[in-house]
Amino acid sequence: MLEQAGFEAQQAANGEEAVDLFRIWHPHFIWLDRHMPVMDGLEALGRIRALPGGQKTPIVLLTATLFEDSPEAVAVPGSDGLLRKPFQAEQVFETMRQRLGLRYRYAEEPPAVAAATELGPDPAGVARLDGGLRLALRRAADVLDVEAARRIVEDIALQDPALARGLGQLLDNYRFDQIAALLDDGRPASG
Repeated sequence: MLEQAGFEAQQAANGEEAVDLFRIWHPHFIWLDRHMPVMDGLEALGRIRALPGGQKTPIVLLTATLFEDSPEAVAVPGSDGLLRKPFQAEQVFETMRQRLGLRYRYAEEPPAVAAATELGPDPAGVARLDGGLRLALRRAADVLDVEAARRIVEDIALQDPALARGLGQLLDNYRFDQIAALLDDGRPASG
């Protein structure tokens, strides 16, 4: 999502890789998942802050386990913020705008595309989807994995091309929240 918006981005598979990547790359901004293998996000946060330049780099934590009334919802020492998953692309870009002082230039959507996006995919079509496809799409939506979601939508196109087009439009606009809501409304997607 960030690369498609013109940002240069690197990804680490775990907290230890995040620390190592910071040592060689020195990014302007870090999104850091709280729960990662090998080294969790809080430990990685502390280690990055202890490195040269680590105090100046904005680091915002991502979490799927945060509850509104938890003490964690207020602040995590050393972080520059906390964003709860699933989140919308607008939240990501707004957080970066605030922390980095960015200004964005938006392209206008052609009216036909905007109207088609507003209609969205048919919830009944989502409910009829194979449970495995729905579960896989929900997992991809939960972690904001555009590439995995697109592969799943390609599989959906074999069953329902119109539904796949609608889901593809949501993906084009990073509306993982709407995809998740459609999947939730189409119950059951467990498995």
